[in-house]
Amino acid sequence: MATLGGVWQAFSQGFCGVRAVADGLQVDPMLPDRWGTVVHRFVYRSTPVALTASKDTFTCEAVRPLPFLIGADQRVVRERVEAIRTSDGWEIQ
Repeated sequence: MATLGGVWQAFSQGFCGVRAVADGLQVDPMLPDRWGTVVHRFVYRSTPVALTASKDTFTCEAVRPLPFLIGADQRVVRERVEAIRTSDGWEIQ
């Protein structure tokens, strides 16, 4: 069973780039080239969240506004965040 926790962490924090940090929920997906789209559902601060990500886009949805940190330095408080990958990192739509 302990191995399953490690696999979940590798998927959630590694590939999906989801981390709970002091300022909010950081999202910075890094999916392999061959992967299509992934959907990751989880609970953050008692709030259900759904992340849908592909290599160059992602959408993160919650049932109430949450503080999202996109990439390394963009902070927004919303129920829904959409972003596309550019040469400079993630751009919020």
